[in-house]
Amino acid sequence: MKITAILFGLLLMHCCYGFAQQTSQYTQYMLNGMGINPAYTGEGGPLEIMAGKRFQWVGFPNAPVSQFASAQKAFGKRGFYHGWHGVGAYVESDEGGMFSTKLISLTYAYHQRLAKDYTLSVGVSVGMTILAMDGVLYDPTDPALAIYPPSVIVFPVISPGIRLKSKKLYFDLSAKQASDNQTVSLDGTKVLGTKTRLSPVIFFGFGRKYVSADYAWTFTPSVLVRSSLTFIPTAEANFLVYYHRMIGAGITYRDRDAVAFMLQFRFRNKVVMGFGYEYSISKVTAANSREAMFGFTPNGAPDHNPAERIAQCPGFDM
Repeated sequence: MKITAILFGLLLMHCCYGFAQQTSQYTQYMLNGMGINPAYTGEGGPLEIMAGKRFQWVGFPNAPVSQFASAQKAFGKRGFYHGWHGVGAYVESDEGGMFSTKLISLTYAYHQRLAKDYTLSVGVSVGMTILAMDGVLYDPTDPALAIYPPSVIVFPVISPGIRLKSKKLYFDLSAKQASDNQTVSLDGTKVLGTKTRLSPVIFFGFGRKYVSADYAWTFTPSVLVRSSLTFIPTAEANFLVYYHRMIGAGITYRDRDAVAFMLQFRFRNKVVMGFGYEYSISKVTAANSREAMFGFTPNGAPDHNPAERIAQCPGFDM
């Protein structure tokens, strides 16, 4: 079992520092706005708390598990045409085999209303990534592994973003790990495996909202494209339907990877719960994935502006 875990971990590390696993992915990316674009921070107004967990390749030994938690709040709102600020914190963990990656970051965004109900937002997150090995899955006395440190801190990890949004559509453009850090310790003397880099990953997102004539149904198609600039971009298309802004169901297609199904519930303008199940169509593995997300706005969203209610559509007006 330990040999399998080590081999699988080495495969994951190769994938990680190649492209895909350097940034974790979630089926319900619309519920993880801060994880995609720091410019999302403080968009809604009141304190908002989100958390999610993803079990990838369920049934595969030592398969990856990703989870995140975020908190954000806006302040300085003074009028319709005045700008305001948003601050937040984001924590993420990605574990697979005997390797784990943890991200801890603080985010800031500035939002400025434009003509015709558009808002332009710019944001940045600054944090650190902790790369580590799990000693439970290998023999720490093995001389081939004893030369590696138990963990390496990479700092600072900087990710900027910009977002244009209205009540009906949004555009996202962000760059995670734009600082292009080497995966070595702060003094440059310690490294896990061979020296490499946290390569920048570019995200582009677009979404549109359609409302039925009787306002009972809301349709939100969206697209998310990511690229490390050195690999072929990957894209996923999402289609979500909400009934009376309380119950939602959707489907996602991720290019050459998976088809996913989602179910979401929203309660009393304060709570959102989302569940996702991915059916793999990849030639690499036939294992499927699952995830769950939970969001909470303790004080509820402002009643005077329906576009800021968490009970409405994710990605537009959470």
